[in-house]
Amino acid sequence: MDIATATAVISAATSAVTLFDKFADQVVRFMRKEPGPLELPKEHEFKVEGGGSELAVQSNGNTVQVIRGEDLKNLPASYYRHIKTLEASVERYYSVWQQVYPRRDDGDLVANAKINNQLRDLALKMKGDLAGIVDFLESIGVQLDDHYMVYRDVIRRYSGDA
Repeated sequence: MDIATATAVISAATSAVTLFDKFADQVVRFMRKEPGPLELPKEHEFKVEGGGSELAVQSNGNTVQVIRGEDLKNLPASYYRHIKTLEASVERYYSVWQQVYPRRDDGDLVANAKINNQLRDLALKMKGDLAGIVDFLESIGVQLDDHYMVYRDVIRRYSGDA
């Protein structure tokens, strides 16, 4: 792949992991049936961030790894299409999740059950794409730890059963 496409992969991967970080805490809390307030995503030890043509992994605020577009030039061009597809899919689910999740305990028991069923269906539909983002990051050499690995495991195992 050319450098421009490799840099676009970095940008798309950054967008996808940013999206993952926006609401993975809520999704996993829902999957585990944990109560929790509506809150901003919590701070984690590991964070994957990007800017321009590089993606950086930070641990407790210290950069522990940097991947640049030129590091990915030997990857197949299909990687770009793959991460863009995951990003677009999760973005669609996230827009619905944002509308539904805050109302999960607002109504009577019947209304709450309907909302929880809708959240369960959303979680089941997007679990492969969420786990796929973490898989993709690993496939391009990003060293992950902390919540990314735990969340991927929880997401993969989620069956939606009561």
